[in-house]
This record gives sequence, structure tokens and C-alpha cells, in this order.
Amino acid sequence: MTAREVLLRDAGEIAAAVREGHVSATAIAHASLERISDTEPRVNAFTDVTVQRALATAAALDARLAVGDSTARGLPLLGVPFAVKRQPARGAATVRWSNGCRRPARCSSAR
Repeated sequence: MTAREVLLRDAGEIAAAVREGHVSATAIAHASLERISDTEPRVNAFTDVTVQRALATAAALDARLAVGDSTARGLPLLGVPFAVKRQPARGAATVRWSNGCRRPARCSSAR
């Protein structure tokens, strides 16, 4: 089963596929990012897509699994991609509010 096919499964099945080594967290991340890229122009669901962070996190998870890290294997959402509707100002991410206001997250007046 390809990562793109696994991505169509529920979260438990995605985590099981990663945990059992049928697909890597990195492959799932790539498939998820490809789906976002394919659909985002029509859906317009994301304000920011953190590609490098997603890929780095997935690669780190794969590395932990490769050395037999039992803590990583026990994660209930192991390798499952997710989106955050609204997050607090953090790092260099852009924060947008429902009133249309848009400010850099590092702005001292950000909520």
C-alpha cells in the first residue's frame, strides 16, 4: 500500500502502518503535503503550511523508530499528520485572526 493510500485511512490505521513499518512517517508527511498542494487552491483551508517542520519531524520520528525507540513506537498518533486551526503566536509563523488582521507572530502586540 502506498503512503497516499494509507493517508486515506483513519488515524489509528495510519499510526499502525507506520508502527509496523509498512510505510514511513516521512512518506506519510510527503503524501499529506502533496495532497495539500493539490487541493489547497480550491479549498483554501490553510494560512501556513510548515513543510520543513513537518518533514524534519517525520524524519526524526523515523530515526527513532529505526533504533527501536519504544517510546516512539508507543505514541498513539505515530506519524499521523494533522492541521491546527489556530495556534498561539510562535516563532516566525504568521498569525491571522478572523477579523482579517494579519501580523507577524513576533509582533509584541500579537494576541
